[in-house]
Amino acid sequence: MYFSLILFVISCFIVIFAVLNLHHFSMRTHDYCIILAGGQGRRLWPVSRAQHPKQFIDFFGVGRTLLQLTFDRIARFIPLQNIYVSTFTDYVPLVKTQLPELEDAQILAEPAQLSTAPAAAWASWYISQRDPEACIVASPADQFITNEAAFEQELLQGLDYVREHPQFLAMSVKATTPNTAYGYLQKGNSIDQTLHAQVVHRKTTN
Repeated sequence: MYFSLILFVISCFIVIFAVLNLHHFSMRTHDYCIILAGGQGRRLWPVSRAQHPKQFIDFFGVGRTLLQLTFDRIARFIPLQNIYVSTFTDYVPLVKTQLPELEDAQILAEPAQLSTAPAAAWASWYISQRDPEACIVASPADQFITNEAAFEQELLQGLDYVREHPQFLAMSVKATTPNTAYGYLQKGNSIDQTLHAQVVHRKTTN
């Protein structure tokens, strides 16, 4: 009798766990990621070349390029069919070779290299036309992430936030040194437990 009761309790826990996982997965079907992979990587020349820029190179000698590492990191919590790569037209064959998991429709070819904002805006519009409820992460293809568990947790919290608040959410790390090659955010006041940017400073060089 006790053995049957234990089995019943275990079965109930399994069912509850499955239902919770199903609910979690159903929420995540509207989560998307745009991997921005259209840059030339001029700061890392001569290793990074115009026809084979840094995102397509195995910089760390791990058998995976920066683009592939970014894809692996994102695919842990974003459905595969919801991952898109925005890249320059000339780099489309490289993306197809390195990420054969993606369908052609998930590779968005940029006719011109106009930097981050136009690529992210166009890709976001493209996705929103297919899913008006989409919550979208725009991620560069060349990030260096050491704590992937923390990265995943922070992005999931960010996705949950924008699901409830129809706003742009910029997620960043505190700068340790000044660098004119990068833009930065100047923190404003805390509103609704969220820091709002007071000023957005653009980078001064390409």
